[in-house]
Amino acid sequence: MGIGYAWEKTMVAVTSMASNPDSIQERVAAAYVDSLMHIEPERDLPDDLRPLLAEIKAALTDTPAVGDEGRVAASARAMGREKATDVARKIVDLYDKVCVARPER
Repeated sequence: MGIGYAWEKTMVAVTSMASNPDSIQERVAAAYVDSLMHIEPERDLPDDLRPLLAEIKAALTDTPAVGDEGRVAASARAMGREKATDVARKIVDLYDKVCVARPER
């Protein structure tokens, strides 16, 4: 798949965060579950972008699941507005860097 796939997934993540009326915590969780978690770093990202995706993943999976709730939902629920905003900025930053790394079409 490669960088084109990463571009598609990051673009969808940013678009969904911008258009979703839910809380910032729910928007970053949805961006991760619906798009970003499908990126395979070794296959889809250059080496220098992998740590940024790892930071996003760590922030959205750092809380153990409770009951039927998954780790991402639990992490988003436990996340304050400031941390969620920071994660959203990292998602936008990842998209920007993927755009730069993507060859001209």
